[in-house]
Amino acid sequence: MILGKLVYAIRFSNSSDINMYKLVPYLVLYFIYMMGLMLMIYDNLGDLFVPSIVFLFASLIFVLFGFLREGVVNKVSFF
Repeated sequence: MILGKLVYAIRFSNSSDINMYKLVPYLVLYFIYMMGLMLMIYDNLGDLFVPSIVFLFASLIFVLFGFLREGVVNKVSFF
């Protein structure tokens, strides 16, 4: 699942008609959400801490590049 998210992000990172600066608000909000989630479950993770961090960062990349598609593709494809 993580590999699929990274391939998706790499596929859309090569587009030259997308504005990377519009990602900043989404990046800040998702990062705050991710850190809050990690603070809530940190004590119970044990050996799964590193895999959960990798999964959350891969999800962050997936979400951010999903938001980049807005305005580049039609509305049906975006939603």
